[in-house]
Amino acid sequence: MNIKRMLGDDTFERFTQSPNSAAVIHVSTAYANCHLRYIEEKFYNYPIHFNDLDRLIEKLDDKSLEEITPTILGKWPNTYTFTKALAEDVVRLNSKGLPVAVFRPAIITSTIAEPVSGWIDNLYGPTGVVAGAGTGVLRTMHCDKDINANIVPVDMCVNALIASAWDVAKNHSESIEQKNVPIFNYVSSVENPLTWGRFTELNIKLGFEYPFSSAIWYLSFHMHKSATVNKIYMIFLHFLPAMLIDSLALCVGQKPRLLKVYKKIHKFANIISFFCNNEWVFENDNVQQLWRKLDQNDRNLFHFSIKDIDWASYCHFYIRGMRIYLFKDDLSTLDAARRKWRRFYWFHQLLKGAILSLFLYALWTMFSGYVCH
Repeated sequence: MNIKRMLGDDTFERFTQSPNSAAVIHVSTAYANCHLRYIEEKFYNYPIHFNDLDRLIEKLDDKSLEEITPTILGKWPNTYTFTKALAEDVVRLNSKGLPVAVFRPAIITSTIAEPVSGWIDNLYGPTGVVAGAGTGVLRTMHCDKDINANIVPVDMCVNALIASAWDVAKNHSESIEQKNVPIFNYVSSVENPLTWGRFTELNIKLGFEYPFSSAIWYLSFHMHKSATVNKIYMIFLHFLPAMLIDSLALCVGQKPRLLKVYKKIHKFANIISFFCNNEWVFENDNVQQLWRKLDQNDRNLFHFSIKDIDWASYCHFYIRGMRIYLFKDDLSTLDAARRKWRRFYWFHQLLKGAILSLFLYALWTMFSGYVCH
């Protein structure tokens, strides 16, 4: 496996022979080396070589591969981060003499400005959590609120990617010798940290301003550092309500769906919880240096300085954008959604009151029976 194989024969030939070829930027992830706690802008060594892994995969059937995958992954949480790490190793070993760099973005979320503020088209990462909480489906999650969220707006990420390509191409054309392939850790925790707790607080506050028309219940979301406590909450806030509603659905001849929905949600939550309960210290000197190289015109055109973000303002457009672009929920429906939200609020309070009354009645019954005996 080499750069030629990665790019493809035709692309490789055009890149190496064309006078217009500028740079190749390999897009990795800031979490490619999440088996470490301090991540610098450099390459790392891995316990397995990508060629050895390639040969191993070719020899094993799907069942055997599934059984051996946890052993292969080692300290990596999933195949995504692990294969990203090995891909970086491919770049390291096969990029000599070429204008190549590695770009490592953190957790990518909606746009901050381009093409419009708050644009997003997927439920990946924290967006899925916010959508689940905003629709009243997701009510609890295993997450340490004091850990940095490390989110980066997608348009700023693209701007930094373009700027890194410019820098690599410029250095190559000026025959500036680079001892190592430059790596850019594009993260937010270094210059403008935002914790999961603050991120959640902002989104809940703004969720009340822009409620989703598709909400099935009032927003009531809790984060728990303890996995055990979270599992208890899951039983009472997810599984038991889902079983009750699915049972009622069966009684009226409808297909039960909510339990299946929660199984999918919990599978997704288990993936993201690794990144919500572990902290990394990143180095991003190359990114900061890249920003200093740009003149004012280029900074305006390709703005990517994380320290300039006002997270409260960003989250305002984040929630608003989810409503408009992800749920296709026009702002003309806001008044109706808010009326529905108020009804959900009173239903929510009545339900809590009823549950508390039943609990107190059960305690009183038990205590009375004990005293009588």
